[in-house]
Amino acid sequence: MVIEEHNDVSVIGHMHSSDEARLITHRLIASFAEMVDSDLSQDTALYDGLLIHIKPLINRLNYQIRIRNPLLEDIKGELQDVWRLTQCAVNRVFSGWGERPVSEDEVGYLTVHFQAAMERQIARKRVLLVCSTGIGTSHLLKSRILRAFPDWTIVGVVSAGSLPSVLTDDIELVVSTINLPAVAMPVVYVTAFFQ
Repeated sequence: MVIEEHNDVSVIGHMHSSDEARLITHRLIASFAEMVDSDLSQDTALYDGLLIHIKPLINRLNYQIRIRNPLLEDIKGELQDVWRLTQCAVNRVFSGWGERPVSEDEVGYLTVHFQAAMERQIARKRVLLVCSTGIGTSHLLKSRILRAFPDWTIVGVVSAGSLPSVLTDDIELVVSTINLPAVAMPVVYVTAFFQ
């Protein structure tokens, strides 16, 4: 942001900076979402969190100011996959933008926002249970899954034989107690007595 008297030039400079930050933020989210094959466009917490970081990041790049991220090694170790994807998204967006390279420290901070977004995505799944056992065991499994993941919606409990007829686009995850033939969506296998 330009710090000057409040004249048209400073207002325009501030608007340009804000527009640039918004555009970079949208492109980062789109790039990351494409790599993880997930729609993050409605995650306002992700957008707002990234935007708050991107605005000063642009200034740090322009003025070659480096910051140190004291959590970087923990982030790279604990959030390795998301860190790698974030670094890839950052490289895509900023290399095409003509900005200087973004440091690993900055990427670490951005990674935390993307990790939180991924966890929010997991928290709101529409799930189909596939069981080979009786009704009592199916209800027990359903109860335990909902206790472990309270934000999930169990859309149904079915047998493997009826699976093809009930799969719809609104189901995001299949949780199964038995091996399934190829299914065109993520499948998680658990025991009937999931803990």
